[in-house]
Amino acid sequence: MRLKQFVLTPLRWLDALLSDHVGPVRILFVVSNRIGLAHQMPLIQALAALPGMRVAVAVDHRAPIGHDAVVRQLEGVSVQFVAAGWAAWRKWHFVFFTEMMRLHLRRWATLFLLHHGPCWGNFDCAQTYGDDVKFGEYSDYLIFKHDAALSQATSHDALAAFYRRNPALKESSQHRSIVMGVPKLDHYRAPPLHERNSRLAALGLDPDRPTVLITSHWSDKGVLPALGFDVIETLLSHPLRLNIVILGHELIWRRGEDGRDARAARLRQQIESAARERPHVHFDPASIDNAGYLGLADLFLCDKSSIFVECLLFDKPILLFKHPDFRFSDAKVGEAYISASSVFSQPYDIKDLVDTALQQPLAQASRRQQSLDFL
Repeated sequence: MRLKQFVLTPLRWLDALLSDHVGPVRILFVVSNRIGLAHQMPLIQALAALPGMRVAVAVDHRAPIGHDAVVRQLEGVSVQFVAAGWAAWRKWHFVFFTEMMRLHLRRWATLFLLHHGPCWGNFDCAQTYGDDVKFGEYSDYLIFKHDAALSQATSHDALAAFYRRNPALKESSQHRSIVMGVPKLDHYRAPPLHERNSRLAALGLDPDRPTVLITSHWSDKGVLPALGFDVIETLLSHPLRLNIVILGHELIWRRGEDGRDARAARLRQQIESAARERPHVHFDPASIDNAGYLGLADLFLCDKSSIFVECLLFDKPILLFKHPDFRFSDAKVGEAYISASSVFSQPYDIKDLVDTALQQPLAQASRRQQSLDFL
């Protein structure tokens, strides 16, 4: 190994010296899943429009999103689509990624980690990432594992928390965390009423009914994995005859499809059956851009997932599922989630909370704004 490094390191230095100063700035985005692509897309579009930039996109090995789906999402954007195996050998100045990459870069590049969600500190205190070195935050683990030189901080509070967790990186010349907000959220706007009603009708939903949108984290302490179809059944039986839109983290449905989680597979069957039999239920397990759905909701039903922050942008009441065994990895983030919402832990708690939220939609508006400003 030492001999290999002794030979390869000088060659890579020479390669960098010759290649880094020739031609346009070459940027690669490695797509690992739908959620990550949604966060990468605004940057891909912005960088591709700049002169002197050559932007390429590669779908990572064994990624659960197909090449054709990525091409459709980026239709009209001036990018080059590159196979992952070929991308590994190309020379790039910058490589943007959101997950653990299977693509192994053979030549030096500056790696830039983008968060695949717009939040931080919402991990489970009981969970760690990594083998020899343990990390409480998935993003910290990815920086370490891929030796990323740059990473995204969504806010100044997020940056301060990052350096509290990683004090050695604060003065390091090898890494910089950059406060850049969440570009994905820049276009999030509540639609005009006529547009909202038209969109609901197009989905087969009734614009005159209140609309509840359900999101969920993929882990066993997320609302759908923990409570299953009971949550949806409670909403279906509500006397207000609600529209119900169900999203959920793509990993829930993926684990059901590939046989890793029989409960997730059963849950999907139950939801799909309800969507077929009841015209006021809509299910999308493969959404890439959530903005079109979130703008339809009168009420959100969420958990610790970072889509909570996206919901805050639309200033509608939020019901927050909190698993009794879950604790936020950052206590202040947990306080922000809880302050902006009405908390429940069992399906039978939901009915009265739905009634109150729809009757008093502005009751927690100021606290929602405070939490949004912090997160």
